[in-house]
Amino acid sequence: ADVPLDSPPLEIPIRAAATTDLEAIRAIYNQGIEDRCATLETEPHDAAQIAAWWALHDDRYVVAVGEDPGGTIAGWASLNRFSHRCAHNAIADLSIYVARIRGSVIATQFKRGS
Repeated sequence: ADVPLDSPPLEIPIRAAATTDLEAIRAIYNQGIEDRCATLETEPHDAAQIAAWWALHDDRYVVAVGEDPGGTIAGWASLNRFSHRCAHNAIADLSIYVARIRGSVIATQFKRGS
């Protein structure tokens, strides 16, 4: 459902992602691929591809998820290694993906670090 722009912000709990969240992360990422506006990828990712991506993340390159009031993963964010060159060691790329929820404030909360 649409959320009026003047509605009070919806607080979305954000927590560290777990392996049990990977299917939801994959589904949301694949929505971004289908929409052709969030990534340059053109083919949906399968569970093995998401598992390989997950293996690249650790305490430094974290993955976080946001849950809607019903406990469903509504979005995720990750810090990704920018480059394997040592000169870029202090640089990370930030990805934010939000499920198709009209009027969502989840992306804003990820950016704020809530």
